[in-house]
Amino acid sequence: MRHHQKDIGYSWIIALSAFTVTLFQMGVIKVFAVFIPHLVEQLNISTWVVGMAASIGIGLRHLLGHGLPGVAKVLALKDFFETKFSQANGIAFAGGAIGMIILAPLTEFLIGIYGWRGAMMIIAAMNMNICVAGALMVQPLEQSHIDELRQDSTKYTKYERLVKNVDSQTSNSNILTGENSKQQLLNKDKTSESKESSTKVSKFCDLFGLFILSQYPIFTINLIFMLIYEMVLSGWVLFIVSYTITLGYSNQIASFLSAVGGGGSLMGRLILGPFIDNGIITGRMMFFMLATGGAICMCCYPFTDSYWLLIILSFMTGVCLASGTPIFIVMINEMVESDSSAFVGAVGLHFFFRGIGRITGGPITGKLYDTTGSFYMAFLTLGTLAGVAALLALVNPRFISKTLTVTLMNAFHVFWSIYSVVRSGVNTQIQYAMYVVGTRDESVLS
Repeated sequence: MRHHQKDIGYSWIIALSAFTVTLFQMGVIKVFAVFIPHLVEQLNISTWVVGMAASIGIGLRHLLGHGLPGVAKVLALKDFFETKFSQANGIAFAGGAIGMIILAPLTEFLIGIYGWRGAMMIIAAMNMNICVAGALMVQPLEQSHIDELRQDSTKYTKYERLVKNVDSQTSNSNILTGENSKQQLLNKDKTSESKESSTKVSKFCDLFGLFILSQYPIFTINLIFMLIYEMVLSGWVLFIVSYTITLGYSNQIASFLSAVGGGGSLMGRLILGPFIDNGIITGRMMFFMLATGGAICMCCYPFTDSYWLLIILSFMTGVCLASGTPIFIVMINEMVESDSSAFVGAVGLHFFFRGIGRITGGPITGKLYDTTGSFYMAFLTLGTLAGVAALLALVNPRFISKTLTVTLMNAFHVFWSIYSVVRSGVNTQIQYAMYVVGTRDESVLS
C-alpha cells in the first residue's frame, strides 16, 4: 500500500493546486456579476431573468462542474493534511478570493476591448487551467511504488484467470432445461424480491451519501443553513455591481468594489484557519460569528451611498460571507472526525445543497429588485436570511435526535418497497402471459 507524509512536502503542492482550482471556480462567479449590467442593457431583458439564468448556470456548474473538482480537491486536502487541515483548507479557498480580486476588473477590461461575447470566451479558456491543477493533485509515483504495483498486477491477473475458470465450470454444470427455467420464473420467491429492494435502497443511500443524515442527525440542520447561506452569498456576489451602478457610480468603480470584497475574503480565509487548528474556536462557532457579521453588513447597504462606506461594507462582507464557505468543510471534518467514508458523503451532499442555494439566490434577489424598483428590500431580505443561518448554527447537536432523519429514511424505504412489489407483480404477470403464449405456440406447432 502506498503511504505519504502529511502536512509537509508534496502536501503543500496539493494545497497550491486546490488554490488554483478555487481561483477560477469562485472567481468566475464574480465575473457573472460584471456581465449582468451589460446583458440587461444589450439584450433588453429584466434583471431577474438575467439573475435567474446566471444563478442556474452557476448552480448547475456547482452541482456538476464545480462539484467534481470541488469534492476532489477537498478529499485531496483531507488525505494530505491532518493537524494543519483548517489552515490548508483556508489557503485553498483563498484562491477564490484572489479570483474575485483579479477576474472581475479583468473582465470589465476585456468587455471594453472585445465585447461581452469575446470576454466570455476568453474567461472560459482561462478556466481550462483547472485541468492542469487537477493533474498535480496526484503525487508522482516513485520507482519502488511502480515496481510494487507491477507485482500486484501480475498476481491479480493470475487470480483473475483462476476465478474465470472456476466460474465457467460452475456455469456449465448448472445449465437448466427450458421447462425448468420457466417453472423457476413462475415460482419466484417474494422474500428475495424484498431483500433485493432493501439492497437497492441501501445502495442508493450509499451512492448519494444519505446514510450521513441518520448517522449524524445534526448534519440535516447543517445542510439547511448551508443552503440559506449560499443563497445570500450568491445574491450579493451577483448583484453588488448592479447595485453600485444604480447608485450612480461607473462600471469600473462597481467592479473595484467587487475586488475589495475579494480582498476581504482573502484575508478572512487566510487568518481564520489557524484559530480553529489551535483549538481557540470551533468551526461551528466561527460560522455563527461570520453569518452574524454578514447579516449586519447586508442590512447596512440600503442605508448608505457613500463611496468610502461602500468600500468598508464590501470588505467586511467579503470577510464575513465569502470566508464562510471553507468553514463548511471544517465543520464537516469536526463532525465526522476520522470516519473517511462519512467525510466523502458529507462533502458531496454539502456541495449539492450549496448548488441549490446558488441556483435560487440570484432569481430571488433579481425578482425583488424588479418588483420594488430598488435593491433596498432585496439586500434587507438577504441580511435577514443570513441572520436565520446564524441562528441555525447555534443549534446544539445534542438536542437533535435521530427521529427526523430516521423517519425520512424509513419513509423512503417504504416507498421503494411498495414500488418494487408493484413492479415485481407486473413483471410476473407479463412473464406468465409470455409463458402461456409460448406454450400455445408450441402446441400449435406440434
